Amino acid sequence: ELQEMGFSFYCPFPKRPTIGRIYGRWDFLKQALLTYKSMFGDLHVSRSFVVPQDSCWPKESWDMKLGDIVSNIRTNDAYSDHRAELECMGFDYGKEKVRR
Repeated sequence: ELQEMGFSFYCPFPKRPTIGRIYGRWDFLKQALLTYKSMFGDLHVSRSFVVPQDSCWPKESWDMKLGDIVSNIRTNDAYSDHRAELECMGFDYGKEKVRR
């Protein structure tokens, strides 16, 4: 009905990647987590952490809201099919630890 009235659904701004589209890909998330661990020594990712656009990080992970994803893994059991691998990487499913 809106199209009949001439409404345009065109959006000139690119859609920001979401967990379900790019961030949902395990291989990208795994690389981001491993990079984080190599830089900080653990996987205690603060909720506000966003992967910087920096050559130290895989380009596919730039701007990834890694803190939100990690929080989602802890609280909603996201990526449950990769739980054993996450635990082997040192992921702690306990209460969120805040990096200062």
